[in-house]
Amino acid sequence: MKTTIYLGIFILLLGCNNPTASDPPKKLLTPAQMEDILFDLSIMQSINSSSFVVQEASWVFNHAYLYKKHKIDSTTWADNYKFYSENPKTLVKIYERLDLRLDAMSDSIDQIIKKQKLD
Repeated sequence: MKTTIYLGIFILLLGCNNPTASDPPKKLLTPAQMEDILFDLSIMQSINSSSFVVQEASWVFNHAYLYKKHKIDSTTWADNYKFYSENPKTLVKIYERLDLRLDAMSDSIDQIIKKQKLD
């Protein structure tokens, strides 16, 4: 998973050679809010790509759910993602914190599995 995230960041940085970044969107999300949304998006994509969710229930795990949970709309998300993409230093920090959160979650799941095997 780390490789995928870092590859995405690398590609993003290559495309960010625009010397003039756009103005912040009207509803600017904080880096922490962006991290939270990207975290939820990562979890949703993992769930949807797994075999744990029947296809009929996959509608629950979609972007509309994210927008409702984080009280944003698709335009706000797109504008903010574009803004942060044009500010790669900030976006890299967001993805580094996101990677730490995903690793911590993975480690906690591994601990639960190990504990269940011992019981």
